[in-house]
Amino acid sequence: MRDMRTGSPSLSPPEQHMAKLFVSYARRDGEPLARHLETDLRTAGHEPWRDRPEIGVGESWSQTIENAINACEALLAVLTQGSFDSSICRGEQLRALRIGKRILPLLAQVGADRPVYLEGAHYIDFSDASAYSDRFDDLLDHLTRKAGHSIAQLTPRARQALDANEALGAPISAVVAGSADWAELRGRAQSQIESLRATYKS
Repeated sequence: MRDMRTGSPSLSPPEQHMAKLFVSYARRDGEPLARHLETDLRTAGHEPWRDRPEIGVGESWSQTIENAINACEALLAVLTQGSFDSSICRGEQLRALRIGKRILPLLAQVGADRPVYLEGAHYIDFSDASAYSDRFDDLLDHLTRKAGHSIAQLTPRARQALDANEALGAPISAVVAGSADWAELRGRAQSQIESLRATYKS
């Protein structure tokens, strides 16, 4: 629901279901929307989780992500070309499906390709920034109704793809990362180092 004075999402009504959410996104092109969603979902009373601010220095990156997916109620898949190309994002999404979590696909880029296991899934179109508030209201409605894509809704072809890529749904540390993924991992590590330096300087 939007605040009619500001156009921004307003606080959720007391009866709205509050959910623990995992935000899956590619850092190279999905971070702006992921960050915006995280802020507004917290304002609405939900508990979103994304890797950037949550993982502490010295923690196991893959195990922390796996634990967060295990604990979430639903995974928000920010769909960009980067997430399509990323085996890390695919691993997060496939793990969520394998262990029975709901996935809510959020289209962040016009024309972004989608993995076969999400081909038949209804998505919320966040690609038009001017319509963000309306689409965010749609997302809140989906969360209240506990809507989303689950393993039971997969087409036979998508289920075959999931079975064939079961390793990607296993511990994410087992994913064989391509060059784009390693670049993403290096970027995340550098961000954590810079954050730690800033903490010591303050």
